[in-house]
Amino acid sequence: FHLGAMACIISALASSLISAAPLISILKVAGLAMLFLYGATGARASFRRDPEKFIRVLLIGCEIVVFVSAFVYLALKIPIFGNPNSLGAIMAFIEPLLLWDVLVNPSKTGRHRRIAALCFSGLLLYTSVARAAILGAAVATVVLCTILRRHRMLSKVALVSILLVSLAGVLEPARFSNFVDSVTGSFLYKNNEQSGILGSRLSPWSKASETIQKHPFFGSGFGTRTWLSVGDVSQLQLSRSIHDFEYGSSYVSIVDYTGIVGAGMFGLLLFLLIQRIWQVCRFVWRSRDFSYQAIPFVMIVIVGVIHAGFEDWMFAAGSYICVFFWPCAFLLMDMVPPRTQRSVLNPFLRRQVSLHPGFASVQPRGLQTR
Repeated sequence: FHLGAMACIISALASSLISAAPLISILKVAGLAMLFLYGATGARASFRRDPEKFIRVLLIGCEIVVFVSAFVYLALKIPIFGNPNSLGAIMAFIEPLLLWDVLVNPSKTGRHRRIAALCFSGLLLYTSVARAAILGAAVATVVLCTILRRHRMLSKVALVSILLVSLAGVLEPARFSNFVDSVTGSFLYKNNEQSGILGSRLSPWSKASETIQKHPFFGSGFGTRTWLSVGDVSQLQLSRSIHDFEYGSSYVSIVDYTGIVGAGMFGLLLFLLIQRIWQVCRFVWRSRDFSYQAIPFVMIVIVGVIHAGFEDWMFAAGSYICVFFWPCAFLLMDMVPPRTQRSVLNPFLRRQVSLHPGFASVQPRGLQTR
């Protein structure tokens, strides 16, 4: 995985040399390279020092963000995150983490506080009307309940929802019809039914396909656009104020940035992430180790991979979601159960856990290898 990340940086740097604005492109590549370097070094060292404390602080931070956001958005009516999609993206990452904490630690102190944070995160996610975020959180929630063997909870929630919707339709059919029309128009079609469900994404995707055809193999340069003429930096600065600046998908943007050759390296990196997700989910399902430390990072990566298909942030080091996503991805790679099991006794969780073989040489103080 680390070699794949390095190959991605090299391919992005090669595309920067043929960019319309090579200096700006190289600076963007350097930002992504430093983020990958931190994920491979500093983030892993911080987690390895005290895994339980790392996850506990992460969950407490999620609760603080939820309560502050709920107060500011619901009480003060101040959009501190600006775009509603930003609010949806943040809550999409937080909601599965809080759900895992509630399901795994039912008797832990502060249970009511965590349930309240979970409810507020779901409410904020719904009010954001961010379809990509809602889809990512829904898929992560289904995967989480599946590997935790909570099938009955999913069926009960679905049954109760159907009963409530049916009851509302029977008691007040006119109001229910108006509610369905408003939800369908604002959520599915974004108040533009003529263009279809993906109408807000078809326009940037079609424009990207046209520009990709001009430079299909090596792209236009990492972080730049193909419609610019060579050396025309003034147009690049002017394009920052254009509405269609984003591609509407991280995967479409990387193909335009680095071409088919460079995008293959990034595709390999995503393939390795998906493979690790499958391995962790299979391990948790078979071992019934529902407090396994890799589960929160699996949820983060699942939400990120799905959400990036409809938003352009995965390879933009200036995005706070990108800064949060990639260190978690590097941590997930270390916690996958290896084929050759190296079991160590974790004094914090008092149970057997499996660590990556690379962790065997340098272990936290207090761990005893058996």
